[in-house]
Amino acid sequence: MDHQQALERALAEAMKGCLRIQYHPGEKPSRIGASKFGGRPHLPAGFAWPWYHGETLYYDGKNFTKVPVHRPLSFLCQIDLAEAAPLDKTGLLPKSGLLSFFYELDSQPWGYDPGHKGAAKVCWTPAEETLVETDFPPEMEEDLHLPEQTITLTAAASLPSWDDLDGQAPALAELLGKDDDSYHRYQALAEERGCCWEYDSHLLGWPDLIQNPMGPECEQVARGYSLGHGLPPIPPEEKEEIEAAAGDWVLLFQMGTVEDEDFELMWGDCGCIYFWIKKQDLAAGNFDRVWLILQCG
Repeated sequence: MDHQQALERALAEAMKGCLRIQYHPGEKPSRIGASKFGGRPHLPAGFAWPWYHGETLYYDGKNFTKVPVHRPLSFLCQIDLAEAAPLDKTGLLPKSGLLSFFYELDSQPWGYDPGHKGAAKVCWTPAEETLVETDFPPEMEEDLHLPEQTITLTAAASLPSWDDLDGQAPALAELLGKDDDSYHRYQALAEERGCCWEYDSHLLGWPDLIQNPMGPECEQVARGYSLGHGLPPIPPEEKEEIEAAAGDWVLLFQMGTVEDEDFELMWGDCGCIYFWIKKQDLAAGNFDRVWLILQCG
């Protein structure tokens, strides 16, 4: 096998399917249970709205201090899984029902600390459940209600970000090399295959990396380590466990900037939020242990 054939094979092995999300400002869904961003969520009657009982950092001009937060999560979007199923070539998502995504929009925890647990929530409503348009909790401030717009999904492919190649696709990284010419060549090869790193919104696939690889971070925080002040001291044997377990975490949903004529939802400076889940939890339809990480430039 020559170098080009080996490169083509490594690219194919590194590629993952994803579902790209397109937002349609000014358009509203025509039915209950349709995929959409913002507005009132469609949930079962009697649904217990998720709250964040955690903490955030408060800056007084000199120092940062942790302060408690008790606030209902904001509704981000919902995905009709029956619509997604024919496009999901991975077969990882449930075939039917509704996935609803929530996040603590006001303080926007970054997910680097165990105290951020509960800042994000994903709810799967099985198809047999009757959905109703659900009012926001009275405690939620109006500016945390997001304007409604429809969502459409398209099947696409994704490749690991350049800075993630060594960890996620070492064979591909070795074939490409690590100089500037290799970087630009990888960008071109990715674009030829319909893969790009636009910090957009998509389900599954590879994340558009802005900072560090997130699998190890998810596993470290899940084990109780705070990453807010650099890497914590971790026993060598546990480091090996974390490195192995980091591969169990897969991207469920990446959300980039969402805009409308008079509205913009941006994560820090043109960043993204990333909902991560363990493979075994996704396979079991258990969305209770998702972990959210925010990254920005």
